[in-house]
Amino acid sequence: MNNASPAEVKELQALLKKRRGPGGVGKLNLTGMAKQVAASIKEQMGLSEKFVKETATSTVTRLIKAYAPDISDKDLEALLGEMIPSLKRKKAPKIPPDMLKTMIAQFIDYSLGRMSDADKAEMPAQWSAKYWNAFPPIIRNLITKLLHNEIDEELFWLAVTEAIRRMENPKT
Repeated sequence: MNNASPAEVKELQALLKKRRGPGGVGKLNLTGMAKQVAASIKEQMGLSEKFVKETATSTVTRLIKAYAPDISDKDLEALLGEMIPSLKRKKAPKIPPDMLKTMIAQFIDYSLGRMSDADKAEMPAQWSAKYWNAFPPIIRNLITKLLHNEIDEELFWLAVTEAIRRMENPKT
């Protein structure tokens, strides 16, 4: 340094300044490295989680179709949602059973043309789509069957009641 020209001293100071960073001269930036490693692991875990979901879905789909080749896409989706928890739709806040039954009744009345104009006017914008998305897959499946006349209303309500009971007490 004693023999360096003023320009060389300036250049050396600039290089040292660049190298200092948060960890100081000659020290490793452990915080930065930790963040990079964490981000890398998170990315790798995301990819492997996606791979596991895809593999599980593919395997379970093949098994279901082997035992029930005539299964509808909607029934298959409902079964996959029940068998592979990570495939369940985003969990909305849990809807109390009585409220869920009221929502189902309103949805059915609207879908079958039984809802009064006054009741329709009281419903918020896009309510039917919001209700549909809030319904668990098994409820959507039962509603679809009712609306396609695959089951009658009495059987529908029995099945809805049982499905809600199972959602409340899954071990029974």
